[in-house]
This record gives sequence, structure tokens and C-alpha cells, in this order.
Amino acid sequence: MVKPPPKPNTNPKDNTIQQIDLSDPQYNSDGQGHQPKGPDWVRQPEEPYLHSLTTIFNHGNLLGHPVNFINALPTGYAIFMRVEYTSTSEQDPAFRMAYVFGHPSGGTFDSMRSFSRHVLGVIQGNVGVCNCRLCSGIGGGGA
Repeated sequence: MVKPPPKPNTNPKDNTIQQIDLSDPQYNSDGQGHQPKGPDWVRQPEEPYLHSLTTIFNHGNLLGHPVNFINALPTGYAIFMRVEYTSTSEQDPAFRMAYVFGHPSGGTFDSMRSFSRHVLGVIQGNVGVCNCRLCSGIGGGGA
């Protein structure tokens, strides 16, 4: 006997994707607006990085339901890219590296994965006591 296919979940609450605007005042951001110094830094648009955060949160099921990050990072945070060149070429970059600036420690996050722990703390109201590497004192420093 062939089993019938599973019935789709019709509960709208279970299938809802939570839209999260991290710049909304309901999220108590600790961002300080720190920015890098020097001409090698270029501020980046946030949209692709919000998409990365969405993927990280949904893949890890960090909130127990699907989310979609929209509009902006938490207030006081920004992403800057630094382009490094080899000593032999000022035309072709050797690499590009993006960092998230704004943490009260003055340190930076070098990936959206490491920043995601801090974002989780912002969402849960655990600003300053989350388990990100900057709040916990494990690694810091700037880019």
C-alpha cells in the first residue's frame, strides 16, 4: 500500500516569514557609528549583507522560525570594504575584505557569521552580554 503524500501545513502562523528591520528602535542597538580611517576603505551597501544574515539565521534556525532581514543593519553599524593590492600591482587588487564597524569595543567583525551572534543578542535584548567574540572579550581589535 502506498502512503499518501503528507498534508501541507496550512497554519499561516507556521509558514510566516518574520520581516526584521534591525534599525527599528524596538531593537536596542549598541552601535557606536565607528568608521575606518584612511582612503582604502569604501562603505558597502547593506542589502547583500542582510541577505547573508538571513541565510545564516535560517540555515541555523537561530530563532526557531524563518526570518528575512530588511532595510538596514542595527543602528550605528556599517560595512566597509578594504581593498589590498600587491606591491607589484596597483591595478589588480590582491583581495577585498569586508568588515562590520560600530561595536562599542572599537573592534570589528570580519564576517557576517561572526556578526550574526551579535545580531542575535540585539534581537533577544542581550546587548553587551551576547556570546559574540567582541562582547565576550574573545578576540577584538580592529581591522
